[in-house]
Amino acid sequence: MSRASQQLPLDLGVPPRTARRRPVQVQPEEPGVYRAVEALRAAGLRVYRNGALHLVDGKLLTTAELMRLFHAHQRREQGKADR
Repeated sequence: MSRASQQLPLDLGVPPRTARRRPVQVQPEEPGVYRAVEALRAAGLRVYRNGALHLVDGKLLTTAELMRLFHAHQRREQGKADR
């Protein structure tokens, strides 16, 4: 008897087990990141989130780099106000 003619028993009583993906929990950002994004957008930069990174005028930055850019922007604005 060939394998092609053999049939496997079909048990309809037990549903098949399927792998289910859990929904990914969105990690809330620190309030400082939101302030940084708002300030950089107000300065005319295009800021978007791209997964764990931030897209700022076409450049991918980490959150730490985004915060450094924000602080540099604040220092620049503070220097202009002092003059």
